[in-house]
Formats: sequence, C-alpha cells, structure tokens
Amino acid sequence: GDRSNRMLREGSWKAMRELQEEGRINEIGVSNFTIRHLEEMLLYTDVLPAVNQVEVHPYFQQKDLVKYSQDRGISIQAYSPLASGQLQLLRDPLLLEVANS
Repeated sequence: GDRSNRMLREGSWKAMRELQEEGRINEIGVSNFTIRHLEEMLLYTDVLPAVNQVEVHPYFQQKDLVKYSQDRGISIQAYSPLASGQLQLLRDPLLLEVANS
C-alpha cells in the first residue's frame, strides 16, 4: 500500500544520499513525484532532488507541480514532451501557429 511505497521511496532516497555523500554521484533526481511525494520527503531529508522527471506537454502542463518545484530549486525534466505521438501535437493548429511565429 501507500505506507510501503513511502518506505521504499525513503529507503531509496537515503541510499542515494549515502552515495552522494561518498562522492560517488553528483546529483540525485526522482521520477513521477507529485507535490505530496516532495512534501513527504521533508519528513526524512533536508536535501531535495535536483530534478523531477514527469510527464509534461502542452495538453498536460502540471502547472502547480512545475511552480512548486521551481520555487524549491527542483528542475523539471519532461518525459513524453510530445505526448508519445498519441495526441497529434505536431498537427495542433495553435501549436503550429506558435512554432511558425
């Protein structure tokens, strides 16, 4: 359940922090963390991730998560920025207009 997932996230984070403190890795990132996950992290660390890789594209902008992350120095890396080709983003009239302007 959610408690066991939290314990897995915490354990993974602590292991990555140890590697970082040993100088074996420079930065640590996470993937698909929501605001709730990022706030939960503050219960077990004072070091937030350098990057959060999440789905972001013109039809799914996740503005609250992006703002929350930017305010805390967490970079957002978009995966599927073209929606995996499923939404025909490259044929969207508004996006084409912006691209051609």
